[in-house]
Amino acid sequence: MAEKSFSDIFEKWEKLQSKTKKDIMKKALDLYAPDNSVMKEKETDKEKKLYERIKRKIRPQATLDLHGYTSTEAERLLAQFIKRAYEKRYLQILIIHGKGLHSNREPILKKLVYKYLQDSPYIGKILQAPRELGGSGAVCAFIRHRSL
Repeated sequence: MAEKSFSDIFEKWEKLQSKTKKDIMKKALDLYAPDNSVMKEKETDKEKKLYERIKRKIRPQATLDLHGYTSTEAERLLAQFIKRAYEKRYLQILIIHGKGLHSNREPILKKLVYKYLQDSPYIGKILQAPRELGGSGAVCAFIRHRSL
């Protein structure tokens, strides 16, 4: 067996030490890394503030009032309205669904509208309308446009 020089042994030892240090550092960073939920919360707060600012400056370019319609009629009207808004390249729309005060158990149209908007490929951000536009009885939706 060939004898190893001191420098070979020392290099091997340094590599082992640096690898061990890296492992220790990685484990320490994993233990004390910021919580992802906190990071997401901060991003969400930033997004909320941005959309609040946009919501105040941009007024809805079209409004759909669903008062008095059945859920089937409302869904059909909503689909047509969103498609038309997308084609006209609107940025923000307002859908008035009402507060559901005359419903027996729960606000049917409100649930239907939110579900439809969440599932729609044309819709980006969804926010409760500001008080002057209907508050909890209406929703503002931002249209998602694809870049050309």
